[in-house]
Amino acid sequence: MMSAMQSVTSDRTGAIAYATTFLLFGCNFAYSDDKLCARYSCLNSEIQIARSKDGKEFVEANDLVIPHACFPSLAILPNGSLIALYDAGIENDVAGTQIVAITSTTNGRTWSKPQPIHIDTATASASACRPALLRIDNGVRLFFVAVAAEDRVHRGRDQKTKESAPQWEIRSAISRDGIHYKLEPIRVARLSNLENPFLVVGKSSSKLHLYVTAFKKGTGAATDCSTLRTDHYVSREGERMVRIAPLKLDDVVFDGSVETLKEGGGFRVFASGDKGVEILRSSDGSRWKLDEGTVIKNAHRPAAIHTPEGYVMLFCRTMPGVEQELTADSGNSEVAVRGDYPDDKNDVRGADVGAAPLVPEPGGATADDLLDGEEDFDPELAPAPTYDQTVDYAQWFLVQTQDAMTSPAADAYEAFLPNPPPQGDDAESDWPKFNGMYNSGTYNGPPAPWDPKEHPDWELSPAEQVVLDKYRSASALDGPAGRYTRRISADGSGADEDSLLFNILLPSLSSHRQLTKAILADAWRAENGKVSPERMLNAWKTVLRSSRQLDQGVTLIEDLVGIAQRNLVQRDALWALKNGVFNDAQIEDVFKTLRELDKANEDMGRLLRFEHAAQMDVIQFLFSPPTPDGKPQLNTARVDILKEFGAVGPDDWKRRAMQMTPADAETSTIAVDKYFGELAEAMRIGYPVVRASDLDVIEQRYVHATPVTEMGLPALSRYFHLHTRSISSRRATQLVYALHIYKSRKGHWPKTLNELPAELGETMHTDPFTGEDFGYRLTPDGPIVFSFGENGVDDGGVHSFNWGAMAKPGESDDNVFWPPQPPPK
Repeated sequence: MMSAMQSVTSDRTGAIAYATTFLLFGCNFAYSDDKLCARYSCLNSEIQIARSKDGKEFVEANDLVIPHACFPSLAILPNGSLIALYDAGIENDVAGTQIVAITSTTNGRTWSKPQPIHIDTATASASACRPALLRIDNGVRLFFVAVAAEDRVHRGRDQKTKESAPQWEIRSAISRDGIHYKLEPIRVARLSNLENPFLVVGKSSSKLHLYVTAFKKGTGAATDCSTLRTDHYVSREGERMVRIAPLKLDDVVFDGSVETLKEGGGFRVFASGDKGVEILRSSDGSRWKLDEGTVIKNAHRPAAIHTPEGYVMLFCRTMPGVEQELTADSGNSEVAVRGDYPDDKNDVRGADVGAAPLVPEPGGATADDLLDGEEDFDPELAPAPTYDQTVDYAQWFLVQTQDAMTSPAADAYEAFLPNPPPQGDDAESDWPKFNGMYNSGTYNGPPAPWDPKEHPDWELSPAEQVVLDKYRSASALDGPAGRYTRRISADGSGADEDSLLFNILLPSLSSHRQLTKAILADAWRAENGKVSPERMLNAWKTVLRSSRQLDQGVTLIEDLVGIAQRNLVQRDALWALKNGVFNDAQIEDVFKTLRELDKANEDMGRLLRFEHAAQMDVIQFLFSPPTPDGKPQLNTARVDILKEFGAVGPDDWKRRAMQMTPADAETSTIAVDKYFGELAEAMRIGYPVVRASDLDVIEQRYVHATPVTEMGLPALSRYFHLHTRSISSRRATQLVYALHIYKSRKGHWPKTLNELPAELGETMHTDPFTGEDFGYRLTPDGPIVFSFGENGVDDGGVHSFNWGAMAKPGESDDNVFWPPQPPPK
């Protein structure tokens, strides 16, 4: 079906050129930019080859020239042979191409005749173009561009078809031999506001990076690269892709191939600069720096791979004697055969929202704007409102947390914690006031030994001792720290607004915080000038165990309290070293305790279920009761009730909220589902690939969909940053203890972190903000250990007291852990 005639010709001295003719129409291409984006199609482009020993200096060869071809991609098959895919132009058809393969068993010195690839869905093969290959365990995965089918499947509604101009989408397929591919049912992405895309793909560890560079729709014959943008998609395993912040690139088009670097980690990309092929580098796949110098002049769209004999690079050039006279119409002509994928109805995980503008168009999004294809629905998330039958979201949440109902730890805490906790000094309660060093409200110094003779007011009262003993006992039990209950109106009526999930009562978290501060402050008690190492370590064990119980909760606030408790232990642990609380043998015991007990759950995505369900509950609340036929209708009387939950610009918000229609109920539901789906996956991927600013980008895609989302969608980039800071603090604290153990054993500090033996841990070396080693400097006074912080840049180990926010230009964003830094005065 796909091949008609293949021939091998020689049109240059010593150069083999493959001329291939196909009967099948494929994709079109228009490339536009002053110097590096001169518009061309595959018909006026040719692929050439270059080689290098070190990947820095390439020498062009004349033993492979492929005319009427573009978009090469390279991979090594499981049998060790090299495969190249590229778009082959179709004679007399400026818009037509087909993906073609050639192979080499000689590390690129000789090549097979070209043959078209086969994808198991015929129409997928027909529209496939712009290949990007990735090596996998048992073969290769092909990412390609196709023309999207317009079938849209909406949850809870009948399938409907919307006729419109074709849109681009990205698909993937798997192959063992590089020729025959099985189409994967998951649509990677749909590009609703971009056109003429091309792909770059790479992988490091378990993270897959896909880069999509395209024109903004409607630019047509524009001739500068300001019309180009490069979107960055990330996935843990290649199944669900999350779009984060676009790349910021100057004077380069991200159109080449990614190499994963072993030495030092990170990535290198060969890409098109204004003079030819250049090299960019990145430590995390998100932020790129351009190397000086040009690898190959007057070349573009490179594909490079490291073989046993060195590097092989395929690159594109305009064919000699070919004038670039494509018109905007011919460069953007419609493809003759559209993709039509029968399996799409089962595609529920693709990140297919498309490249929505960061600032929404006036009037907000519609359901169709948000739903360019199938929807993402996580079975663990709460169901969407159906309106004909009310969903009790509070009850759904209580069912999801029923393990807390049989928790021994929850039983123990409920027996002595006040709930709700007492408010104010005059509150009548048996709960002690706790006025120790950390609870006094007046002490702002670093942790330090304190003498009870100098601070008798910091001494624990008998009532406080009793409560702390109960805290120690409860922290040693299994299960979550508390339970969740419904709020009931004062008159016992159970009003509708009181049954909202927002009003679920959480455990007594402020009491946990008080207990943590009290037991840690008491550990610094230094009668006769000596702090008890045993009492201090036991206090840390209590707090860390309590934090683990809070980790088993399912709300963000419980996680934040657990983070705060662990951070206090980590701070105290560093100052205990500074104050010489432990001898060398005790330091090793403390190190083992910290590694055993300070292990927070790093999967933040699981904590979004409550927030997601609460948003669904609000949508149902606003659009209920339904019409007689079970359809949503706006309940204007409830708009005022929801204003108290923090709508932005209350007057304007109310006016717009009162104008909502039943269609806004569906739009809100889709936006909430997609937002939390992408947010959860982005959080699971985490730093250094996904940063706090990327979560802000995701939020902006959905927050302005309707007045409901403007009011309710939580901005969670700050929480994401705080959670990662806690991971960084935990690792760094344990690293500092490992360094002290090394010093006590060897008599000197290690010159680098790599000198630490494996028994002292390896993962603790890694700063989560960069994915690389923590900053480490040796000075005459000892080592400095620091995190590079949110900006991921080594600012010389200059401590920033504003670690919670991005550094301003010229300011350090480093956070120094050792030596410990006193708080600002």
